[in-house]
Amino acid sequence: MLKSYWQKIIRYTFADKGASKFLRFGFSGGVSAFTNITVLFLCVEFFNLSLLIAINVAFLFGVLINFLLQKIFTFREFSHDVVPRQLFLFFLGAAVNVILNNQGVYYLTQVMGIWYIFGQVIMLGCLAMLNFSFYIFVVFRSNHYFK
Repeated sequence: MLKSYWQKIIRYTFADKGASKFLRFGFSGGVSAFTNITVLFLCVEFFNLSLLIAINVAFLFGVLINFLLQKIFTFREFSHDVVPRQLFLFFLGAAVNVILNNQGVYYLTQVMGIWYIFGQVIMLGCLAMLNFSFYIFVVFRSNHYFK
């Protein structure tokens, strides 16, 4: 069953419609990362918040922007009645990403001896594919994606 899901993801991602959706997914992620860094800078430099508080505020802004862009721009999902469920799942996914990223980068750097920047790039690529499939199958699930 899991194999068939991965086959559908790969087939869908490299189809014309899926490829443009994957590009929009990447663009949305880049905008939310830029938002996160900008809010972090503003909180620390202009609002004099402690770094720990600023990181959390920036994380919240980044995830909210990412949610809105993924919902509307990437997946073209405009329903309002499922927003609370989608937002909960999206934040849950973000929390899992933080844990997986930390564990993955730690393993790649400390156990395998990979340079930390390269380890982060590897993890970002893995998490991007995981997130894309999580958003398609769970958060913004629609029956027309994989017929």
